Amino acid sequence: MVVAMKERLKSLCNEGNLKICNQHKYMVQNKNSLKILEDRRKSNNISIKYTATYDVLFRIIDLELNHYGYTLNKSPHAVFKKLYPVFFPDVNEMNININEVVQIRHRVKKGRYIPTAKEFEILDRLYEHAMKNKNYDKRS
Repeated sequence: MVVAMKERLKSLCNEGNLKICNQHKYMVQNKNSLKILEDRRKSNNISIKYTATYDVLFRIIDLELNHYGYTLNKSPHAVFKKLYPVFFPDVNEMNININEVVQIRHRVKKGRYIPTAKEFEILDRLYEHAMKNKNYDKRS
């Protein structure tokens, strides 16, 4: 499993989607960002809450990558969609469309779209799942 993961990440790096990083430096930066984003999740504004929650998930994926010495590079949201199910394979059982989550985030961030309560609930389920199953702090 670890060998397959390393090969997959190396392939993404060779494609330019990931880059090699200073593991410790990036983990510290991402953990600091997580603290700020967790505070933003407390907002009463659903758009801010949605983007902050998505950004937490994004940082969790980056922290998982940091453990292997990589960080996101080009097409980071496309890579996020590919890697979430790799790092959290049981997400497939949750019946959550990660593509849709990313599209909504893009619409909120770029198009001034206001997510619905149902859309936030789906993202929040993904957040709870990631928080329960993350591994970066167990290994660092």
